[in-house]
Amino acid sequence: MATVVERGCTVAGRIEAEGHVEVHGRVEGSIRARTARVIPEAIVVGDIVARERIDVAAGARVIGDLRAPVVEIEAGAAVEGRVDLVDRDDAATQPIPRSERQTVRFVSQPVKRPTRPPQPPVRPLPALPRHPARVRLVTRKKDKGEDER
Repeated sequence: MATVVERGCTVAGRIEAEGHVEVHGRVEGSIRARTARVIPEAIVVGDIVARERIDVAAGARVIGDLRAPVVEIEAGAAVEGRVDLVDRDDAATQPIPRSERQTVRFVSQPVKRPTRPPQPPVRPLPALPRHPARVRLVTRKKDKGEDER
């Protein structure tokens, strides 16, 4: 069974679930569940503890610690806090007290490919004046005394 925080919905307080928690909106509090997923444009302000895995999608934002055996953070997601990879049995324990942990800021940016500089517009060549070609071709016969070249 899944617990879903829908887009446009804000939850203030702790969420505890036996199954899966999926955040589409905003959660201001901690989340404890078997698995958790924060989708694009969703925000979680608080710690997330999961017994199996946590997924943070590109475009999502988490301000708090992540603690699970498997934590997947896609490129483009923003996480401000600590990421603890723990054994499956340890994931159910309480998070580390704030006085004992260091907070780091991890912001994953998508790879930006270089772009070509703008090219100046191509100007057409001016038209050449149209004159009829006048060519005079003169041939002559070789004299018997001329050397062949």
